[in-house]
Amino acid sequence: MKDTNSDDGVVPKIYACATMWHETRNEMTQLLKSIFRMDFDQCARRNAQEYFGIRDPDYYEFETHILFDDAMELNDNDEAIPNQFVHQLIEVIDQAASSVHESVITLHAPEKIPTPYGGKLVWNLPGGTKLNVHMKDKNRIRYRKRWSQVMYMYYLLGFNLMAKREQYLISDTAKNKRKGKGKTWESKVMRKSNRSAHYTKTDIFEDYDESLHIASENTYLLTLDGDVDFKPDAVRLLVDRLKKNKKVGAACGRIHPIGQGPMVWFQKFEYAIGHWLQKAAEHIYGCVLCAPGCFSLFRGSSLMDDNVVRQYASMSTEAQHYVQFDQGEDRWLCTLLLQQGYRIEYCAAADALTHAPESFNEFFNQRKRWAPSTMANIFDLLQDYSNTVLVNDNISYIYMMYQFFLLVSTVLGPATVMMTIAGAFNAVLKTDLWQSYALSLGPPFFFILLCLFTKSRTQLAVAAIMSALYSIVMMIVIVGTIINGVQESWTSPNVIFITLLGAFFLMAAFFHPQEFACIIPGPLYFLCIPSGYLILTIYALCNLNDVSWGTREVPRRKTKEEIEREKREEEEKKKIKKKQGLFAWLGLSQVMEDLKEFYIQMIGSNRASPQPDAMEKLLLQLNRTLESLPERMKSGTQPSSLDMPLQQNYENGNQDIELPLDRMLSKPKPGPMKLRPDTITVNVTPPAQAAPTSPMSPKTPTSQVIHLKDALEDTTWLEDKNVGDGIVGSLSPRESYFWRQFIEKYLFPINADKQQLAKTREELKQLRNSVVFAYFMINFLWIIIIFQLQVLQEDLRDVIYITLPRADGGVERFEPLGLSFLALFALILVLQFIAMLIHRWGTLLHLIAITEVQFISSGPENYTADVQEAIKMSKELQKIKGIKHEDIHEEGGDNDTIYESLYTTQNQSADTLPVPYPNQLQENLRMRLSQIKNREISSAFKMPRGAKGSVRSNRSFSTGGNTLRKAFMTRLSKLQRDLHINSVKDASVYSNNHVVNVGHEYGPLYLSRGDLNRDRPSNSNHDTGNELFRTLRREIEERRRRRPLHDLWENTKL
Repeated sequence: MKDTNSDDGVVPKIYACATMWHETRNEMTQLLKSIFRMDFDQCARRNAQEYFGIRDPDYYEFETHILFDDAMELNDNDEAIPNQFVHQLIEVIDQAASSVHESVITLHAPEKIPTPYGGKLVWNLPGGTKLNVHMKDKNRIRYRKRWSQVMYMYYLLGFNLMAKREQYLISDTAKNKRKGKGKTWESKVMRKSNRSAHYTKTDIFEDYDESLHIASENTYLLTLDGDVDFKPDAVRLLVDRLKKNKKVGAACGRIHPIGQGPMVWFQKFEYAIGHWLQKAAEHIYGCVLCAPGCFSLFRGSSLMDDNVVRQYASMSTEAQHYVQFDQGEDRWLCTLLLQQGYRIEYCAAADALTHAPESFNEFFNQRKRWAPSTMANIFDLLQDYSNTVLVNDNISYIYMMYQFFLLVSTVLGPATVMMTIAGAFNAVLKTDLWQSYALSLGPPFFFILLCLFTKSRTQLAVAAIMSALYSIVMMIVIVGTIINGVQESWTSPNVIFITLLGAFFLMAAFFHPQEFACIIPGPLYFLCIPSGYLILTIYALCNLNDVSWGTREVPRRKTKEEIEREKREEEEKKKIKKKQGLFAWLGLSQVMEDLKEFYIQMIGSNRASPQPDAMEKLLLQLNRTLESLPERMKSGTQPSSLDMPLQQNYENGNQDIELPLDRMLSKPKPGPMKLRPDTITVNVTPPAQAAPTSPMSPKTPTSQVIHLKDALEDTTWLEDKNVGDGIVGSLSPRESYFWRQFIEKYLFPINADKQQLAKTREELKQLRNSVVFAYFMINFLWIIIIFQLQVLQEDLRDVIYITLPRADGGVERFEPLGLSFLALFALILVLQFIAMLIHRWGTLLHLIAITEVQFISSGPENYTADVQEAIKMSKELQKIKGIKHEDIHEEGGDNDTIYESLYTTQNQSADTLPVPYPNQLQENLRMRLSQIKNREISSAFKMPRGAKGSVRSNRSFSTGGNTLRKAFMTRLSKLQRDLHINSVKDASVYSNNHVVNVGHEYGPLYLSRGDLNRDRPSNSNHDTGNELFRTLRREIEERRRRRPLHDLWENTKL
C-alpha cells in the first residue's frame, strides 16, 4: 500500500467543464468531437494498463460536464421545456461520435434527471466516461458564464470532493496537534520556498485527512467554451505543467481563432503576436495574467484556497464590480489566484481552436467586454502590488514595473495614434501643425460625443465607416514613413522603430514554423491600428455602463401575460399619440404639458379636486386595511362584503369594501406536478461528526426531511420527445439537498426591483463618465505637451531637444518626451522578443521529453517506447471502424460479434436493439484472463458458449460505456490467433494493478510503484508489461516492415 503522505504517482482526475449558451451546430460539433477524442484516449490508456500490464505515467480519469445557460423556454402552456439549442446539441452528438470513430454511431438516449436548477442529461460514451449536460433554468438559478463556473466549481470540488468525505474527518486530537501550524511564520516561509508538503494556505483541509489534500491537488478542471476544438495531447501537456510544480494553479494553451472573413484574419495575427510575445514574456518574467476560459487547466486545491472561489462567487454590488467581475470573469479568477500566491503558466504546444467573431459588430461587442475588464484587473494588481509580491514569489517588483509600463502605453495608445496621424498629414499632405492636429483630433472627439448620446447600433455603424476611412489614413502614414526614410534618413527613430517592429514579427514567425501563416495578415493589422487602438477604445469606454453580454443574443419566448401586457402598453401609447395630434407630430407635446402644469399652478389650488378613479380608491382602501391588520389577525373576522369578488363589489357601487385578509396572506395552491407517482419522503441522516462550515462544503443539519420532488415545480421536459425516451433517474437525497442549499446561498436568481436597477444604471453612468473624462483627459494633456514642444521647436531645440546623427553625416533633433516614449516601446519589444526565445527553448525541451526519438532501433530496454507502443496497440484494437466487416471468429466458435451492441445502424428501432447485461463483459473478461493464467493462450479470448445471456430493451437499460472495450477484446482475440501464439511460457496478466486505493473509497488513486512482473525470474530480458504484451510486441515488430499495425487483423492470414 502506498504511503498516503506522498502523492507521487497519483492518478489525476480531469473534469472537462464547458459553458454553453447559444452556439451554432458547427461549434457544438467541434466541442463534442474533442470530448469523444478524450474518451477514446482515456479508454486506450486504461485498456493498455489493465491488459498489457504496463504502467502509463500519463494515465488519467476523465469526466465531462456541460453547463447550458438559459436552457429552458416556455411552451404554449407556459411550461418550461428545453430550448432549440438543447435540441440542437442532442441532434449533433451522434454526428460528432460518428466523425471521431469514423463509423455511423447512434448513442443511447440520455438518462433524464430532474434537478433543483432545471434538469440533467447523462450519456455513457463509448469509452466508458460520462457526459453530463446540466440544463439551467434561469427562473431557478442564476445564469451567465461566471455563475456557471461557480456552479461546477462548488459541485465538483465542494460536493464530489469534500462533502462525500465528511465521514473521514480527523479526530479532535489530531486537530489540536495541527493547530497553529498554518499560522506561524515558519509555515509561510516554507510555503514561499516550496518546501512544504502542500502549496495551499486554506484552513478547510485542516479537518480532513491527508488524502483529501492529495486528491484536490491532483483534481484538475479543464475549462472550455462551447465552441472549442482540441486534442488529448494538448491536455496532456497542460497536465505536465501542473504536475511539475505544485505552485502552478493554472496553465493555458495556445488559442487559434478560426472562421472566415477579414475580421478573422485580423484576429489570427493579433492572437499570434499576443501569444508569441506577450504571453511568453509574462511566463518568463513573472506569471501569465489571464488563462482564458476557452481552454485552460486549473488545479482543484488552488481554487479551493482562501479568497479564490469564495470571492469569485460574490455578487456585484458596486459599479466597478460589474466591469471587473462580470465582463472579464476569466481574468478576474486569475487575478485572485495570483494574489493568493499561485503561478499561472503558458504552454505554447497545447493548441486549441475557437471560433472568432466574423462580423464587425460582434467583434466590437466582444472587445467592449474584454478591454475595460483587462485594465480593471491590472489596476487591481498594481494597487495591491506590495502584498502580491510578498505572497507570490513568482512576481517581482521589476515585473510589476513592466506591467505598469504596459498599462501606461495602453492608456496613451489613442494619443499615440492621433499624433502619428497628425505627423503623417504634416509630412505627406504638407499641412502645418495646427491643421494636422485639427484633422487628427476632430473625428475622435466627434465619435466620443456620438457614443455618449446615441444608441449602440448607430455607434457601430459610424465606427465601421470611420475604421474604413482610418485604414486609408494609415496607408498614408506608412507611405509617409517610407518617404521619410528614403528622402531624409533611414536612421530616423520612427523609421528604425517601424523596421524593428516588422523584423521582430517576422523572426517570431520563423520561430513558430507551424504558425508561420499567421504573419500573412500582418499588413491588414497595421492598417487597422487606428480602428483597434482608437475607435474600439472610445466605443468600449463610452459604453462602460452597458454590462450586457453583447454577443450570441437571441430573443426569448414570452409568456401570455407578458404579450398581453405589451399589447396593452402599445395600445395606450397609440391612444396617447392620437390625442396629442399636431403637437405630438411637431414634437411639442412635452412643452404643452409643462405649460398646462404651469397654468394650473398659477390659477391657484382652490379648484375642486377630481374624483379619484378606481385604482386610487383601491390604494386608499389597501392602506386602511393594512392599518387594521393587527386587530383582524387577533379576531380573525372578515366583513360580509368579501363574499363576492372584488371587481363585482366595485361594479355594484360598493366603494367601502375591505380587502380580504386571507387573500393577502395565503399563497396560491400549487398545481399538480407532472412526475412519477412514486414520490417518497426520506430522512437524510448525516454522519455522526458533521463537516465544518466552509465555503466548499455547506454544513448539513443533524436531521432533515427531504421530499425528492420538492422545488421541481415543472417537469414537463421529461416528456419532451426531442430529449429522447431514456430512463428517468433522480438525484440522491444528499445531492438534492446540496443543490438547494447551494442555490439558496450563492446562485438564487437575481430579481432586483426597478428602483435598484435604476440606481445601478445611474452608478454605471457615473462610473462611465468619470473613466471617459479621466482617460481622454490624460491623452489630451499628453497631446498638448507634445504639440507645444513641436510648436516651440525653434526656441527649445538647443535647450531640451535630443540630437541624433543621421546617415548622411548630418544631425537631427527630436523632442525628448516623444523619443522617450518611442524608446520605451522599443525596450518592451526587445524584452518580449528575448522572452519568446527563452520560452521557445523551454517548449522544445518539453516536447523532446515527451517524444520518443529512435535513432537506431527501439530496443527492449526503452520503457517509454514500450508504453507508447502499448497505447498505440490499444487504440488500434479498440477502433469501431470496420468492426462489422472483420473476420473475428474462430472456426467452430460462436458466431457472436460485438457489432450487435455497438448500435452503428440507425435503421433499427430502439425496442429491437439487443443490449447485454452490464456485468456480462466483465464476466467474459474474467474467464479469458483465467485462461491466460492457465497458459491456454490459443483459446484465451474465445467467446464462451452460452455467454450471450439475456437482453434488455433500450428503454430499461442504457449502454455505450463498454463499446470500445468490446472492440478491443474482440480484435485482441483475432490478433492472437493470426499471430499463431499457441503457448507462451510464464504468461500472466496483472489486471488492475496500475492503481491502488488509498485510505478509503474516496481517496486518490495511485499508479503502482512496484514492478508489475515482480514474480518472474530475475534473468528476464524485458520487464515491461506482461508476457502477452511482449509476445505481441515482438511479432508485430518483425512484421512492421511489411505492413502497418492496423493491417494485422484485416486479413485472416499474414
